[in-house]
Amino acid sequence: MNNLEFIIFYLLCFLSGRGLSILYLSFNKNEIDKPETVKVLNTDLSIFYTIISLVFFGNFIFLINFVLSINEARFLLICLFALSILINIKKPLHISDKFRFIFINSVIPLLLSFSIYGNRLHADAGYYHLPHQLWIRNEKIIFGLGKLDMFFGTSSMYEYLSSVLWINERFNFLHNLNLIFFVLFFSFITFHITKQDKDFLFFSSFILLIYSLLDNVGLYGGSNGFIKIQTIGKPDVAVGVLIYIVSVTLIQKIIDKNFNFDDFLFSVTLATFTFQIRIFGAVLFLACIIYFLNSVKQINSIPKKFIYVMSINIFIFIAWSIKNLIISSCLIFPIKQTCIKSLEWSNFAQLNKWSNSWNDWPYNYKFNKNFFDWTVEWFNAGTNFQEVPNYLISVLVIYLLNRVIFTKEKSKNYSKILVYIYFLIGLFFFLLFGFHIRYMFGFVLLSVAMFTLNNKKVRRKSNQLFNLKIIYSLIFISVFLIPRGYSYKYFLDNPNIYYSIEVSEEIDLIKNEGWGNYSSSNKCYDTRNCTRTKSNLELVPYFSNYLIFEDST
Repeated sequence: MNNLEFIIFYLLCFLSGRGLSILYLSFNKNEIDKPETVKVLNTDLSIFYTIISLVFFGNFIFLINFVLSINEARFLLICLFALSILINIKKPLHISDKFRFIFINSVIPLLLSFSIYGNRLHADAGYYHLPHQLWIRNEKIIFGLGKLDMFFGTSSMYEYLSSVLWINERFNFLHNLNLIFFVLFFSFITFHITKQDKDFLFFSSFILLIYSLLDNVGLYGGSNGFIKIQTIGKPDVAVGVLIYIVSVTLIQKIIDKNFNFDDFLFSVTLATFTFQIRIFGAVLFLACIIYFLNSVKQINSIPKKFIYVMSINIFIFIAWSIKNLIISSCLIFPIKQTCIKSLEWSNFAQLNKWSNSWNDWPYNYKFNKNFFDWTVEWFNAGTNFQEVPNYLISVLVIYLLNRVIFTKEKSKNYSKILVYIYFLIGLFFFLLFGFHIRYMFGFVLLSVAMFTLNNKKVRRKSNQLFNLKIIYSLIFISVFLIPRGYSYKYFLDNPNIYYSIEVSEEIDLIKNEGWGNYSSSNKCYDTRNCTRTKSNLELVPYFSNYLIFEDST
């Protein structure tokens, strides 16, 4: 039952994204009878249908929350989603490679859907993810919500998307949302390996397929930094997949010196969306800038759609900054330099205290610290002692296999130097702000892909490896190994039982001096009028039916 639930959810998102794509193409007077023949970023547009749906509806939910709660807007959202699906009637689905289409849109989602069994909510879901989604569901935007809980200032696009996916007291669809990005990643590499154009996207996709298999062997049982199933509520995989795909596709465009306005606009849109999910997505803006500047000589005129789409992205970015300002008093939370301390709902003192505590956080480098000492501290933090050695071993294997299977070009042109500059700046960015493997999934994958940057062709003795039966078998095994062993065991032991993700922890509430009650466990989950810690705040009218959290007098 869970498996069917995810497949239906995935296909509805697929059809919604296809309908929105048809609408966009028609709006730009591109009367294309077969949208599936359209290419974007050297990839079939159909690979991105689900993400197009998430980008559109995520931003629609975010914008409408300025004036309505999601519960108040529910009927409108359902109608729009249904309409986006009905648009598909206008253009029949065109499938050029039926086997690949079925494999991508049926087999991969089916295998990934087993990961729901035995999964549970992440601790952070109880701390601030679900509580913030609860506010979005029940109230329009609240001024100073960050005073109630500073982590509401980190409000992600994931919270807006997740807020519409609660089914009564079940949170299964929050996991299904995450699986959409796993399907996107494996669909992307499947497309580029089976298309077999001998370019960077082909070489890197094959090498990453091997890397994914190596993730399952190694010290302490494996885990080399490849994307993995997490407990429910974290957006790390979503950010990682988007950073990887936008990066490698723009790298291919930079290498080919092939500028296309549609590709650039789509990249900027995905970069904005990634930034909305997590601030680390900002690294993609650098990739977009490099791509644009590298090709500026090719640009003779700017089409109207460029101005239109860029204006939408700029509007979204400004609206997102205003949302941050209303919630946290910062334009880009948690960057202190963007905060306005004079706002009456400012929580700058607490933010400053939290920022200073980062000095003890081992996942970002401080220039006042000995680099060797920091490296030792970083290596011993979290699961780095397991994942870093496995990553290095996997990288060594990848390096050797890449030399055995492929031939290389010796020349390094200006375009490839730009690629290396982007990669190094990106690494430095993460080093300063979050050198943590789960924050860096995208750049971990990109670091592996970079080994193939100078690949030229497949060696004659290795051609048999790229037989489609072998390729599809390897992809099948890779996807099959993504769900954890206990998920398959749970399903086999309980094949007819619907597995439900629910809050299993009892919440003990104690009355605050001000608004609401505080939880003795510091977790609120989906409990209303709950705070994680003691507070002395009041929720009072502000203006025009808006509410504000302010210190109790």
